[in-house]
Amino acid sequence: MDIKEYTYVLAIVDNGNISKAAQALYISQPSLSIFLKNLESRLGAKLFDRRDGRLELTYEGERYVKYARRIVALSEDLEQELEDIQKNNIGRVRIGVMLTRATLTLPTLLKGLKAEHPQIEIQIVEDSQGALEEMVVNGDIDIAFVNYPFKEEKLSYVSLVEYNAVLVAPKDLGLAEYAEEKDDYPYPYLDLKAIDPSTPYVLMKPGRALRMYADSVFSQNAIIPKVLFETSLITTTYETAKAGLGAAFVYDNFYKHDDSEDLDIFSVGEDMERKYVIAFSSEKKPSNLVQLVIDTAVDTLSDVKWRNDG
Repeated sequence: MDIKEYTYVLAIVDNGNISKAAQALYISQPSLSIFLKNLESRLGAKLFDRRDGRLELTYEGERYVKYARRIVALSEDLEQELEDIQKNNIGRVRIGVMLTRATLTLPTLLKGLKAEHPQIEIQIVEDSQGALEEMVVNGDIDIAFVNYPFKEEKLSYVSLVEYNAVLVAPKDLGLAEYAEEKDDYPYPYLDLKAIDPSTPYVLMKPGRALRMYADSVFSQNAIIPKVLFETSLITTTYETAKAGLGAAFVYDNFYKHDDSEDLDIFSVGEDMERKYVIAFSSEKKPSNLVQLVIDTAVDTLSDVKWRNDG
């Protein structure tokens, strides 16, 4: 049914007669009379009775008007909501976050969005980096908070924080004496081939990004490391090194935020730079609403003291 049908009937009710209703609707009186006659014929029900020059609703008319007002109100609500969506006032954004990053990312982000854009609905997916990258490319989520570089090629990003893959070791191991300052390295460069091959290492489990970096460093230096144990959390590797049990590959933001006097920090290989980013499809421009969430995320997450756990 055309929404105009309901507005015409309501105009007749609110104005009391067809003449005034036609004026309010900017149509001719004969046209409105023909409309009402055809409507009652189609419905098989009389909506109005004429009494003392006025049109009064029949029982069927009362029921029709009750629902007509609801329908018109819903139609107006829908138009307003669509207008709000176009103006970025409301809508839904689907975001993905790595499990290892969710603790620091989500509370701060959601608090910022609630304060600035409480009408935006956020749907959250927590998963591994690889799964989230695939979801963005396939259009299952709009953005993902992941590490860079990516495995997927069809992704662009906005950077949140940059950091480096490094090796930390207890000072008691004495590795600092083998390190030297080098250009293009943010920390003293340590040649792993020069240190005692029995040096114990605490490593991330295979498949994790930092473990893949560690394995590439070992491979480039033809080293078979003595592995004390493997873990899923960088926090564990860092704290184990801090306890004096062995060297560990971590990200330098751990060391920066802790500034432990018990550890030395070293650059040990190429391709050390990493980023925590907001990833989105490179094949289509983010919608205005998604861009609004990205901008809010950059602003609200800028002061977070990031400590990687994956």
